[in-house]
Amino acid sequence: MSEVQEECTLCSLPGVSKLLTKPLHFDKNTKRQATGDITKQYIEDNKKLLDDMKREVKEKVYKKENS
Repeated sequence: MSEVQEECTLCSLPGVSKLLTKPLHFDKNTKRQATGDITKQYIEDNKKLLDDMKREVKEKVYKKENS
């Protein structure tokens, strides 16, 4: 692992240097919601939206056109 690269393999520019990478840390203590819980919440939210949409449509008055 002590190889030194003289130039870039893509663009052939000299002066290539290695940059440090940021380490990844995972927090195992964070609780994730189960897929079933997420699905239930999604369904409940959409039921509320659907009820609101139904209520709006019932309140509107539509004119009947003569054909």
